[in-house]
Amino acid sequence: MQNKNPSILREQFPTFLYRGFEIIPERNRDTVRYFYTIEGLEDFTSEFHFPCVDSQKRIDQLIPMVTRLGLIEALSYWKATCSPQFQFVDVEISSDELTFWKHLFYHGLGEFRYQNGIQTLENEFISFCGSVDSPIHYSIPLATDGNLIPVGGGKDSLATLELLAHQKNENMLFFLNPRPACMRSASAAGYAKGDIFEVSRSLDRKLLALNSLGYLNGHTPFSALLAFVSLLAAALLGKKNVILSNERSASETNIADSEVNHQYSKSLEFESQFRSYSHIYLSQDIEYFSLLRPLHEVQIARYFANFTKYHSIFRSCNVGCYEDKWCEECPKCLFVALILSPFTSLQPIFRNNPLENQHLEEMLLDLCLPARIKPFECVGTREESTACVRELLQRNPVSKLLRDKNQICVEESTLKSLLYDWNERHFLPQEFEKCVKQKVLQQ
Repeated sequence: MQNKNPSILREQFPTFLYRGFEIIPERNRDTVRYFYTIEGLEDFTSEFHFPCVDSQKRIDQLIPMVTRLGLIEALSYWKATCSPQFQFVDVEISSDELTFWKHLFYHGLGEFRYQNGIQTLENEFISFCGSVDSPIHYSIPLATDGNLIPVGGGKDSLATLELLAHQKNENMLFFLNPRPACMRSASAAGYAKGDIFEVSRSLDRKLLALNSLGYLNGHTPFSALLAFVSLLAAALLGKKNVILSNERSASETNIADSEVNHQYSKSLEFESQFRSYSHIYLSQDIEYFSLLRPLHEVQIARYFANFTKYHSIFRSCNVGCYEDKWCEECPKCLFVALILSPFTSLQPIFRNNPLENQHLEEMLLDLCLPARIKPFECVGTREESTACVRELLQRNPVSKLLRDKNQICVEESTLKSLLYDWNERHFLPQEFEKCVKQKVLQQ
C-alpha cells in the first residue's frame, strides 16, 4: 500500500508521547517495557529482555541508560506519523540534551525523509517538550575492564574478532536478536555460549498493522539503537570498551551534495557525538569506538579474506537474512562479491557469482558513479567500488557484468593506494591503533 501523505499525518496527529517504562525483574532476566502513544491513533509497548549475569548488578540501578534507550526506541513508533511534537511524560530528560536528539532524529532519518518526500529543516522536524530545565549530568561511576563486541554475522565484526583475538579472554560478544550467522560466527571464532551476552527486542505488532495501512515506514538508524543498548549491556557486565566495527567508508553519503546517508549512525559524526553525549549523561567509564574506523572496506576485505573458516558461514544480505542465505541479486550481495573478489575465491560464499550476472550492470553503476544515487545499503565508497571494478576488468577483460567498459573510469585512486591508506580521524586508544596498523597495513 502507498504511504500516506506525511504533511497530512503531521497535522492529523500532532503529538507523540513517551510515557515512561517499567522494569520487570525475573529470576534469570530483567524485562524493560516501554510505553508510547500517538495521540488520537494508538498506544504501543516495546520490550527488551536482558539476561542477569550478576545478582548484585541489576538493570534498575542504571535508570539513566534505560531512559535513553527508550528514547531511541521511540523513534521506530514516532516515524509512523512524524508527529511534530514529542512529549515526555514521567520521563527525565534535560533540556540541554535535546540538541543531540534533534540532530539524531533528523539525520538518522535522512533516508526515511528522502524516501517519504519529507522536506523540512532540522529545527522544524521535531519539537521536544516536557523535559527538565536543569542540567542532568549522571555519568554513573562504574568499575570496568575488558571489551564488549557487538557481532552481526557479517565480515566486519568477524574482522574485529580476529584483530582482537589476542584479547580473547577479555572479550564478551554482544548479540541483539541474533541471526543464525551470528551463532556460527561466534563458534568459529572460538567463543562459547558463556562468552555471549544476548539481548532480545520485541516491537509492538500494532506498528506493523499501521505500516500495512499506509502509515509511514522506512529505514531507521539501527546502529544508534545498538549504541545505547550495548552501552547499557557494558555497564551491566562491567566492560570498559564497547568496540564497534564501523569503517571509514560509512561516512559517505548516498546522494551527491546532500546529507542523506543510509549509514549515518555508523558514521564518524555519530560516533563522535555519541561519545560526547554518553560521557556527560551516561558514564565516563565506558569508551565507545569503532576499531575499523581508520580503514576502507577494501582493507577490511583483504584482511578478512585470510580467514577462510568464515567464508561459508558469514552473511551480510538483508534480503535473504531471514532464510539465512545470500539472495545474490541485491546491491549488498554485489558489493560483497566485488570487494572480496581481488583477494579470494567467491565459490565458498555464493552459489551463483553476482559478478557474472549481467542483469546487475545498472546496480554496479549505481555503486560506482557519483552522478547516481548509491544504493541504500551498507556498502563502501564509490571510489572503492570503482577501484575493484578496475581490478575485475584487468583479471577478466570480457566480464559479463560490465558490457560498456567506458562507463566507469578510474583516475588516480587505484586499489593499491587504498590498501595502504590510514585515516587519522578515529577514537582508537593507542594500544588498539597499534594492533590494527600491524595486522592490516603490514600484511
